Amino acid sequence: MKKFISAFIFVLVIHMALNIENCMSQWTQTNTPSAIIYSIGVKDNLIFVGTPLGVFRSINFGNTWQNINLGVVNLYVSTFAVSGQSVFAGTKDRGIFRSTDNGDTWMAANNGLSSTFTTQVLTGKDRVYSVVGGKVYYTQNNGDSWTEMPGVSGVRTIAFKDEQLFAGAEEGIFMTPDNGGEWFKINYSLNVRCMTISAGNIFVGTELSGIYVSSDNGKNFNAVNNGIPEMFTINSLAAIGTSVFAATDGAGVYFSINSGASWLPENNGLVSQRVLTLHIDKANLFAGTFGGVFISRDNGNSWQNIGEGITNGQMINCFSVSGNNLYVGTDRGRVFVSPDEGVTWKAYSNQGLIKEISGKIVSTVGDINSLFVNGSFIYAATDSGVFRSLDDGITYKPLSLQWRGVNVYSVLVHQNHIYAGTSQGFYFTKDDGKMWNLVDNAFNGLKVTVMKSSGGNFYCTTGNGVTAVINKELISSKLPVNAEIYDLAINKKHIFAATFGTGIYKADSDNSDWEESNEGLVNTQVTSIVSLGEETLIIGTWGSGIFYSTDNGEKWYPANQGLIDMKVRSLIIKGNTLFAGTEQGLIYKRNLSEFTEKD
Repeated sequence: MKKFISAFIFVLVIHMALNIENCMSQWTQTNTPSAIIYSIGVKDNLIFVGTPLGVFRSINFGNTWQNINLGVVNLYVSTFAVSGQSVFAGTKDRGIFRSTDNGDTWMAANNGLSSTFTTQVLTGKDRVYSVVGGKVYYTQNNGDSWTEMPGVSGVRTIAFKDEQLFAGAEEGIFMTPDNGGEWFKINYSLNVRCMTISAGNIFVGTELSGIYVSSDNGKNFNAVNNGIPEMFTINSLAAIGTSVFAATDGAGVYFSINSGASWLPENNGLVSQRVLTLHIDKANLFAGTFGGVFISRDNGNSWQNIGEGITNGQMINCFSVSGNNLYVGTDRGRVFVSPDEGVTWKAYSNQGLIKEISGKIVSTVGDINSLFVNGSFIYAATDSGVFRSLDDGITYKPLSLQWRGVNVYSVLVHQNHIYAGTSQGFYFTKDDGKMWNLVDNAFNGLKVTVMKSSGGNFYCTTGNGVTAVINKELISSKLPVNAEIYDLAINKKHIFAATFGTGIYKADSDNSDWEESNEGLVNTQVTSIVSLGEETLIIGTWGSGIFYSTDNGEKWYPANQGLIDMKVRSLIIKGNTLFAGTEQGLIYKRNLSEFTEKD
């Protein structure tokens, strides 16, 4: 009996050890690049934020977030207001929604509105006000119907001072002393984006002209920009007592305690400097940025990121590595960088790749198809040409007007030349983009999607073919199937082509005699491939996750433990870690040493 018990314990210990090892060998999800936060609202202990994917709600002050559907998906929610037990959400293209159950359900509340383009909803003493289509409305029945306050147009924002209502417009400022019975235009020149009231002063944030203040009830407005960068747009203003906070479009948050006579930056912990909105709730100051939502509990002295659970829904199209930094490019024209392997992400302005159109932040270049980082320069291959940033991702400019509007699938810097694989051929420039030339006339008009360099040799794909430049000699070959190559990997002995639909093909290093290499693969829609050492390969598939081979592709094994999104778009190796980007915008990582055992 004792021998039986000892044997049973031995088997149990071995079983537990194997399970522990199996649990350790798995993918872990990194934090994801944060969503753009357009708007913030607070009701009791609930926080609501508006993003390009609609509304997210937190019931525990940002520890966790839930996407709540307003009845229409992917709404651009621009403003929130709370009135009693009701929460109002104003959107850029579907008008106003109302919830009476803390956001569990929403109903459209647009009766009486002549437009759906909402820029503000504001709670007054006995009314709720809204700015929709440049006009001002109010409701006295909790949004069941809205009544226009005629006499003003082009309005973006409103604010109360005592019994007076001020309206900031694209061409000046209006004021009504009697709830819209009569409007008076008190300023004709300011292009107003936001307003707030503090200590009897009216603060106005403008487009490209900074901040103005009036201490005489709007008779005169004076510029108060001491300390604020010149020609800056102010996206939002908020006040806590005599402290006034300004959200800038690229320089973070500034504050003033002397009626705007001077301003100081308050950006400790605020990793995104493009701030779109500010919100005050009691002593808490919230900031919605290009890189998530932040809270300050000490009057702006320090900021804490509370938006890490808010997904951005952007497909991770590509990766790049430079030094300690990991870069990602998305299908919505954005580039993010992490200095700590995905623990935190910096969301730069990406000016030149994205811009605001009718209140929405949209890509002006389509997808980011490929990234290449060379020192402090970031190159982005996009659906509208090659763009380059010289300031670590803050601004991007087209490398050449020749490529404006041309699909560029890959970009690479090799031996002081910049190469671009495009929908019209394979080109290079040796004069920083002033003049682009075909690498060879054989590439004219061909779609070149992938470029790789290895050991001084150069490889690129054209449809189902691979062209190698080996010892300055052009060697071309085609796969035995008609399938587009999505990625390439090269080791000392072989070249591997990842195709979407027919799996993996490999050839000798001289780019000849391709053969299928799919044993063990349950999905041949392969999107990406990386090579590790002399014999190990790792691939990402569209729907079946990740596979690896330790014998140069002779046999493939799944490696999906811990992987939730099986639609893998991109892979990259950084040091001893493999990163995988997915369709849902998730990023996973796994130690390379784990790709020796089967999951």
